[in-house]
Amino acid sequence: MKSLEPLAHESIYSWVVRYHLQIGVGHEKNTYRQLFNYEKIRIHPYLPNHVQCLDKLGGNTADVWLEDHTLYPLFKFFGHDLNNKLKQAMLTHTGNTVSAANIAQSRLCFEYGHKYCPVCLKEHLEQTGIPRYDIRYQIPGMTVCPRHNCELNIIKCGDIGLDRRLTFPKSFAVIPTFNPLLIIFAQFCMDVFAITKQLPCDPLLLHRLYWHHLEKRNLVTLGKQLRMSLLVLELDNFYQGFAFTAGLESLSSFHFLGPLLRYRAHKPSHPIKHLIFAFWLFDKDASLFQSEQDSQPQQVECSEQIQAKPDETGIIAMLRKGLSMAHIEKITGKSRCYIRRLSEINGIEHKSNLQAFSNRIRVMVILKAKLGWHRKAIAEALNVGLGYVEQVISNTKNLVLWRKKLHELKNINAALKELRRAKVLHPSWLRKDFKAQHNKAFFYLYRHDRELLESTLPVKTKPHVLRHDWSMEDERLSQAISNLAPDDNMSLTAIAQLVHDRGHLKRKLDHLPKTKALLIELGKVAKPPQKNTSR
Repeated sequence: MKSLEPLAHESIYSWVVRYHLQIGVGHEKNTYRQLFNYEKIRIHPYLPNHVQCLDKLGGNTADVWLEDHTLYPLFKFFGHDLNNKLKQAMLTHTGNTVSAANIAQSRLCFEYGHKYCPVCLKEHLEQTGIPRYDIRYQIPGMTVCPRHNCELNIIKCGDIGLDRRLTFPKSFAVIPTFNPLLIIFAQFCMDVFAITKQLPCDPLLLHRLYWHHLEKRNLVTLGKQLRMSLLVLELDNFYQGFAFTAGLESLSSFHFLGPLLRYRAHKPSHPIKHLIFAFWLFDKDASLFQSEQDSQPQQVECSEQIQAKPDETGIIAMLRKGLSMAHIEKITGKSRCYIRRLSEINGIEHKSNLQAFSNRIRVMVILKAKLGWHRKAIAEALNVGLGYVEQVISNTKNLVLWRKKLHELKNINAALKELRRAKVLHPSWLRKDFKAQHNKAFFYLYRHDRELLESTLPVKTKPHVLRHDWSMEDERLSQAISNLAPDDNMSLTAIAQLVHDRGHLKRKLDHLPKTKALLIELGKVAKPPQKNTSR
């Protein structure tokens, strides 16, 4: 196979397009088959699959392709590949890379396509004779080129866009931008991307770096709580005039700050959320990401060294040693509700406001919860708080599952009564009538007890097949063709399109004798040969 070296900062799709135009032969599927052993592939702009197939091509290993020609370093740095699922999905063709990166849950509506700066592309084309897509411009949320102060163009992908075609843009429309904040933000994104290639992934360390700078800005209380209202106000003032467009509209409220800064959520936030927050926090200086090694706090003293994120066994061991919930929370980062739940499920005594009520009240709450009482009804009957009832229910082993099953059985019984009552009132109803008129009850039984649903519904009836009325269609088409009065140069396809034949003139002409005779008379259809009856 001939070799083609990738250009600096070139995306994988751009390299495949150049390979197809310079080395490939024939249709795009031939190039796909030669490179990836598949004829039909859609290459994602920044998280592509099948990277392992490019190993040793262009003088690069698969890891070099990932690091230098995709956005994998950016997503890895912000904690999207702690279990190597994203890397595995990108190297192979097993799994969706967007799902593996866990960014689908972000609900950000970015345009799906290949972005490019028209001025950069034109300059590169004039200097080298070869265009390219820059992987840095594919960073989600980046909308302008910091070099030429113009908006990035995009070639849409998917069914309504490129689909599987391999091509470079044909237009170089330049739309200048006069928003200095957007230009500086674009340069910040590119600088962060360059830094992420050099730093290891440590979400806990990154979280501590954020808090270290928030404390410098006096946005953290003495009790280590965020001053969230002040934080949102400062960000809102900072981003006045910033265009939250092109998929960023939902971020203008800054509701993403809570999950991003509270590490207990243990779910990665989309890189664009980190970039928007860090752009303000670091005062537009991307190099502060490199100072994270200096922001590590002193280790919490303990009788035994415990890992930063121990499992349930480690927390239970600490509880048995008599460590306080506050101490365990500092070591593990787990919430006190979670620690208290483990304590009560495993029968470990603890000192908490939860045990302010007597054991008799606790037993009564459990008994009423097992009988299916609502939480509010239990709280009112025993004169306790709703929060106490919820804590007792969640901290009692298997009680939540018991109540879920009880609730399911209750709903099944209600749905069954509803369908049986409808069957008595409407004995002539078909199965589709039950589904239409009692949709909720029908589908609840369908999901939870299909056998019970089948025994309740009437017997299935055979579907009535409607026969096509070819005589009426024959009359319509023959009349339409007569009114059309086609000339000798008009083809059968043109006639079919004008009379809206629904494909019948070519595929069902034998069912249309009158129309067929008219077309034979007009010379649009060959006259069938007569059978020779002579011996």
